[in-house]
Amino acid sequence: MTIIELFQKLLRFKSLTPNDDGAFDFIEEYLGADWTCIKVDMEGVKNRFYYKKFNENPQHLCFAGHIDVVPTGEGWSVDPFAADVIDGVITARGSQDMKSGDAAFLYACKNAKNFDGTLSILLTSDEEGEGT
Repeated sequence: MTIIELFQKLLRFKSLTPNDDGAFDFIEEYLGADWTCIKVDMEGVKNRFYYKKFNENPQHLCFAGHIDVVPTGEGWSVDPFAADVIDGVITARGSQDMKSGDAAFLYACKNAKNFDGTLSILLTSDEEGEGT
C-alpha cells in the first residue's frame, strides 16, 4: 500500500468523535504482527498504543495523534468521506487534521527497517470532543 492509498483509506473511515468506525482494527492489521497493541477503552473512547522494539536500547520515539474528526457540517460539494482527488488535491474531512499526519507516521513506522530502540504510536478516537 502506498502512502497515498493509506491516506485515502484513513480518510474514508467516518470516524466522528468518539467513533473510530473500524479505523483502529484497520491500523492494527496494517502494522502487522511485528507491532504490539495495547488497548485502553473508557466511556466510549478508544485509545491505542502500538509499539515495536528493535533492540534493548532505551531510546524511544513516540508519534501521537487522533483518528477522529468533527462532524461534516453543511456546504460540502463532494462526499466528505470519499477522499477523491479533485484538481490534484485529496479532498475529505480530516485531511488536514489529522489523518495526513497519521498516514505519514504510520507509513514511516511500518516501513522502518532499523531503529536504535523502540518506535511507538499513540492514537485516540476523541481528541476533538470531551474525552477523558
